[in-house]
Amino acid sequence: MTAEPTLWVIVGATGTGKSETSLALAQALARRGQRAEIINADAMQLYRGMDIGTAKLPHRERLGFPHHLLDVLDVTEEAAVAMYQPAARAAIADVHARGAEAILVGGSGLYVSSVIYDFQFPRAIPGAAPPWRQKPRSGGSASCSRACGASTPPRRGGSIPPTNGG
Repeated sequence: MTAEPTLWVIVGATGTGKSETSLALAQALARRGQRAEIINADAMQLYRGMDIGTAKLPHRERLGFPHHLLDVLDVTEEAAVAMYQPAARAAIADVHARGAEAILVGGSGLYVSSVIYDFQFPRAIPGAAPPWRQKPRSGGSASCSRACGASTPPRRGGSIPPTNGG
């Protein structure tokens, strides 16, 4: 009987060796006759062109192991955990369906947690902005405070002229 594929999770801060550790794990699994594929869990590595500041492994250093969810967004697009979670779970399911082990690697804690725990995200309403992002039509800081649900502006907010930002 063949064992169910495993989800391995490697997390840590930038520059701590997560990529190298994931490749070493993939190589160790390969030596045991088990295929492995790597799933990105770093929010910045989702972006095309964000290679240097994110320590994204170049293709030549990936040792032939498939990597998923790298370079999937333009820098003009917004990464969101609510978008990432189903994409990562689908990638993991695809890897497992091929009989391979999935290695989730990254330092974006909320992204990792959204995959391994049962996080539920509300649906966004296209074009709608939360009150704190809406620009008040008039009234300056007092109007901003009211838009966020405060009955009176904070002490400092009361000293900011209503024309500031309005």
